[in-house]
Amino acid sequence: MENKVSTSGQTDEISCPSCGRYIGPYTFCPYCQTSIDSRVDIRVIKWIAVSGAIAGLFLLWIGLKYKDIPTIKISDVELTFNMAIVRLEGVIIDISINQKKNSIRFTIDDGTGQAVIYSKLSPLESVYNGNLPIIGNRIAAIGNISISEIYGVTLFLSSPRRFNILEKMTIKDMKIGDLNSSDIGILGRFKAKVVETRTFSTGRSLTLNDASGSIELVFFNSEIAKLSDEKSAKLFSKDFVISIVSRVDEYHGKLQLYPVRPEDPQFLSVIENVEQGNYQKGPE
Repeated sequence: MENKVSTSGQTDEISCPSCGRYIGPYTFCPYCQTSIDSRVDIRVIKWIAVSGAIAGLFLLWIGLKYKDIPTIKISDVELTFNMAIVRLEGVIIDISINQKKNSIRFTIDDGTGQAVIYSKLSPLESVYNGNLPIIGNRIAAIGNISISEIYGVTLFLSSPRRFNILEKMTIKDMKIGDLNSSDIGILGRFKAKVVETRTFSTGRSLTLNDASGSIELVFFNSEIAKLSDEKSAKLFSKDFVISIVSRVDEYHGKLQLYPVRPEDPQFLSVIENVEQGNYQKGPE
């Protein structure tokens, strides 16, 4: 016959209240068969512990998922930011794709500085169905940030779904004479005549002239290397008219143009030789 004993008020919960022997977590005494009515089954305790842990992890995931990630300016990034999760916004000014490494790099400018956003290529292509963002788009990206003296500011994209196009910019036709300091950082398409070329240690520059004024267009050697021999020969010859998408910038207080993906025919084309076509000459 089984004896029932309540342990209510007892302080020693690991000993049988009837025979005094050690019984551990059992709900009945294996020696005298006394039932310990107030003892909680160890399996219940395990289930409570596991359920609590799962619920805690779920709540932590919810909190991280919906936590606001701060948007920072590129110029504010410093060494203490390394590996922090941040959000950057800016206009894409350059794109570099490495098919062998399955990687893509976007260079963006937010008006205070420039940063590189690094991502694996195939996941991003999958999200955008192959229609990747292009130069001139304004984007936002969330990821781990890194800063170094060699590579500058780099954002490693945490997920392709954390890369969003905020605005698809239409590249407008612009006149050289209409440019001023407020245009620094914007992209525009310029149609102008090459009136002078100059070589310097790290590249070459062209003086462009349209019906409204003149400006210097700067090519670095790394950009020239991407051009075909035929395009280079025409580009760096006088009296050719070119159509080029460029970024407006400033050097020593003087406005300059910097080419955007000049190897792409959509962004740079040599239209005609002035001597063979109609072109309205601007002020020298």
